[in-house]
Amino acid sequence: MSPEDFVGRQAEARVILTNVEHSHNSLVIGEAGVGKTALPRFIEPVLASMGPYVATVRVGPGFGSFLRELYTGLWEAGLIPDRTQQLPNDLKAWGKACPNNDEKARRLLELMEQHEGVIVSIDDAQGISAGNRPWLERLTEVATVIAAVDPSALKKAGTKRFWKRFDEVRLGPLAANEAGELL
Repeated sequence: MSPEDFVGRQAEARVILTNVEHSHNSLVIGEAGVGKTALPRFIEPVLASMGPYVATVRVGPGFGSFLRELYTGLWEAGLIPDRTQQLPNDLKAWGKACPNNDEKARRLLELMEQHEGVIVSIDDAQGISAGNRPWLERLTEVATVIAAVDPSALKKAGTKRFWKRFDEVRLGPLAANEAGELL
């Protein structure tokens, strides 16, 4: 599978993969329905071959859910030390060891810092808030992040500096012939 296999988004797929190769974060920006979710999912096998890869659904609401997805992805990638063969038990132990989201985020970021080349994909990064922004900023420093957002999220108060940490990959509507080929 190569970026050329993804009809209508070959250039954008190549940009994301090149960014990952150079440890640059990618911000996939587009209106609903243009492929913000489909593009990273399509190149997921290539991303997984480039380093430990973790796919998450959304940042919020509920930052704890994002952290749980991050833990699960790191566990599946074999990066959680002293992991057992049972994810539910390890998640429960992690929850007891880390009583709040700040502690969970701190420990996960420390763990990722110990492993080179971690790639994190966030399907919907619009849930960024004042409370989770510092942790997400740190995430962009210890991992290569691919985040998808609707353009309206870029205007959210207090987030401008965060979005500047990313190279933008803008998605517009597909041409009619490309949309037909996908169908």
